[in-house]
Amino acid sequence: MLEEPEAGDDFLADDEEDLLRSFHELTGRHLIEQGEPAIAMARQAYELPFLLLSHDSGSDPVLTYGNLAAQRLFPMDWGRLVAMPSRKMGGTVIGSLPLMSSSLSANRR
Repeated sequence: MLEEPEAGDDFLADDEEDLLRSFHELTGRHLIEQGEPAIAMARQAYELPFLLLSHDSGSDPVLTYGNLAAQRLFPMDWGRLVAMPSRKMGGTVIGSLPLMSSSLSANRR
């Protein structure tokens, strides 16, 4: 299982840097203020008040990241969330939310 972002693992700064870079490359926008140390930016991403999800690039993509807002909304803990096929995240709740979907090329599992 993937580790949950926390201070002890630097909030998965390397992985979240990839996620934030991917978002910027796709949209030309930044999700959070730039210029902070990578760990601080990773923590900010994990604590954003809106959903931030990513999935792998497999034939049936599985979530590889879900910030605290996602864990509260669905509700499920990190372990259940990052084991969920992204196709199961659809439906009424997700359909009513503005989302930016991005598949990272690196398989983080």
